[in-house]
Amino acid sequence: MENYVCFYTVTPFWAGEAPNINNLVSKVNTFSDSLFTNALSKIEFEYENDEIYFAVCKDGLIMTKIKKLDYQKEKIIKRDVKNGNIRFIEEYLKYLNSIQLILSSALLKKEAHGFLQNFIIRTGEAFGLSIGDGGTASGVPRGATSYYFHGRYLCYYRCDLPINVDDRIFMRKPIQEEVFKTCFEDINIVIKDIKAIQILSQLNSALGEYKSLNFRQSLVQSWCIVEWYINKMFNAYLVRRNIKNQDSIRDEIDTAFKKINFLKDKQIILDKESSKMHTIRIKRNGDLHDFFSSDKKVTYNDCTDAFDLITDLVKKEYGLDLQINYGLAFTTL
Repeated sequence: MENYVCFYTVTPFWAGEAPNINNLVSKVNTFSDSLFTNALSKIEFEYENDEIYFAVCKDGLIMTKIKKLDYQKEKIIKRDVKNGNIRFIEEYLKYLNSIQLILSSALLKKEAHGFLQNFIIRTGEAFGLSIGDGGTASGVPRGATSYYFHGRYLCYYRCDLPINVDDRIFMRKPIQEEVFKTCFEDINIVIKDIKAIQILSQLNSALGEYKSLNFRQSLVQSWCIVEWYINKMFNAYLVRRNIKNQDSIRDEIDTAFKKINFLKDKQIILDKESSKMHTIRIKRNGDLHDFFSSDKKVTYNDCTDAFDLITDLVKKEYGLDLQINYGLAFTTL
């Protein structure tokens, strides 16, 4: 029995070419649930190496197996009997959110499409799937994407309407194999580095808040990433130069403001980067210290500036070229 952790993106898609609607309708007309379900749940693209199994089904279900994490599951649970299972799920969600971010980036790079909306994959969207000789056993997503999972089964469609007018069929756009190949290649740039996974997961969360027009929370989450890079570059410089009295220097240069200026003076970061860091820092501080002020609102541009800086830092640190869709998707009230 093989176990996988799966999710759907909040924007539905077909993996590869869209299925022939007439063929789907004919499967419905035979009143055979299995024929219809098999057509939508067929694994279309499949990639695997020592670190990860990554597959995409026709209806856009993404199946994953993070091998190192799966191998450590029992150890994680035994180490903390009370909270071990929660910690395991928490770690898996970081990988899933990173994968979703990389997939949306790959789509922009290969097809110049931004229709995949970033959202935060939580416990309601991720679910387990087991496949063995005896068949398939599946959990059920409880979040917004459960609608697409139910679309695999005829019993969840209206009997009084043709199936091809259901939005789970006609609203999907196809994503070609080249996108998933690029996604898998980019995943493998960072898959071995847990800190990179944490950063990408945090960035996906910041993007999710941004897409929900929660600009304040988005900027706070972005600043956490920027501040981590500032501290990393600052500490790395002290170690690399074998500077004496490092503790006293850290005591003296003890704020983000001082560290940014220090890094700029040492030409570790460019003037443009230091300026962006200061702008984000000031906005974040002003917002947190005067949360209800109407004069210091975080804007759309503040968030996109933060994302631009983070993607530059990610490329410099890991060699991963991330493309981000800044478009906002919302209905007019």
